[in-house]
Amino acid sequence: MPLYQQGQSQTVELADFAPDLDPTMPSQGQGILLDMDQAIPTLKGFQALNAAAPYVAGALPETPTGSTIGYYSTGATQFWAGGANHLYRPFGSIWVQADSMGTTPFGAGRWRFAQFNDDMIAVGGAGITPQVATGTTGTFAALGGSPPVGATCVVAINGQVLMFAGANWYASALGTDNNWTPDIQTQAGSGTLYDYPGNVVAAAPIYRNALVFKNTATWLFQYVGGQAVWGNQLVSDFTGAWGQESVVPLPDGVAWIGTDDFYFSGGYTPQAIPNNLKEWFFDVADPTQLANALGRYDPYHGVIWWFFVSKATPSAGVPDRYVNYSRRAQRWGTGYLNTPSVPSPNTQPGLIAGYYFDTNNILQSYSGTPGIMRLKTGYYGDEALLGQVMRVRPRYNISPKSSSLATFNTNHVGGTNIVGPAGVLGNDGWFYYRAYNRWHQWELTTVGTEETLTTNADVGPEVCAFSYDYRVGGIR
Repeated sequence: MPLYQQGQSQTVELADFAPDLDPTMPSQGQGILLDMDQAIPTLKGFQALNAAAPYVAGALPETPTGSTIGYYSTGATQFWAGGANHLYRPFGSIWVQADSMGTTPFGAGRWRFAQFNDDMIAVGGAGITPQVATGTTGTFAALGGSPPVGATCVVAINGQVLMFAGANWYASALGTDNNWTPDIQTQAGSGTLYDYPGNVVAAAPIYRNALVFKNTATWLFQYVGGQAVWGNQLVSDFTGAWGQESVVPLPDGVAWIGTDDFYFSGGYTPQAIPNNLKEWFFDVADPTQLANALGRYDPYHGVIWWFFVSKATPSAGVPDRYVNYSRRAQRWGTGYLNTPSVPSPNTQPGLIAGYYFDTNNILQSYSGTPGIMRLKTGYYGDEALLGQVMRVRPRYNISPKSSSLATFNTNHVGGTNIVGPAGVLGNDGWFYYRAYNRWHQWELTTVGTEETLTTNADVGPEVCAFSYDYRVGGIR
């Protein structure tokens, strides 16, 4: 083995969460990650997600099946949530019933919401008349004008409300949400999507149009006026969406989980979002539960989140994992929901925290101090030669308050890893350890932020690269 000379290190910039690629890509200068948790992909690398904190201290009286945030003409906002029995809004630290049903339960499926001016409209399927509440303290009551009973999807666009039930679509009269009687003069109307089988499972606004999804097809709905009222153009006869909650409206289009990949559309043919994880995702996700995936958009970081149910979920039907995608950096991340949760798919304007209900039905937001972030690398080494790793040093843009390094090594990738010695952090920022094998891997864990390096203690640590000292050994 050649004499080791300290300082002859190699540096690999962090590139992407890429489980579909060759796991030895780090040895080719591509700093891929094979696992991580509580991390946000950024332009520089990966940054720790803030820990959760209760947004409403009291528990929702029942399991949530839908939620949203309304933004009103007064500048105020309001959170709304629903369960199988009732609809609710927060009042101080508790939830209060916000419907006119008294003790009579709705028997709703999933609640979906759309806002028309200061009216919040809710549809719950299951033979339920669409409901409406006006203003931040409104009470939901049956929407007037004979809207479609049992509607499962709703969007508000072009001065109208569109609802979907089965394969049928319905449009309210122009300028109002409480007139649904078909009339060429008012432009209330209806129609059926016959050409591909199945029900409409999702709809999303895009400019003054709407993208409408079945499981295996996607249409662009456009207002055309006249007898037709709304026309529809097929933009994909191959992929649709799994459900409403995984469809994420964006400033310039719509993103969603398709039947075979992740997609984006600006109103035209869907384009697959470039990724190195599609095969991994469809292997890890429970295929029978993809309709329960939920998405949201973080406008500050420019990151799309999809929460999904894995095959290992401890609570059937409730998301326990996520993937996230930075549109600016064009890199992906993943993580685990230690408390399986029901995220809210909507984002309050100007707010980046994100919301979810935990298993105790308490509404949480990612608004606490930076939590624990974990990043696990690919493999560093050589197929032909043994080698010894001497030390590893993370490069930070924002330093953590504390950190630790777990190490692994193996003679052949794809086999069982050997757990190596933990790295010992020196005053120079290097983790020192000795491991001798063909391939080497490590996992960095950060906790909190070194507040002296940032004026905002709520900004999480950010990791950009890893440097490592390595010397080639013998042949085996």
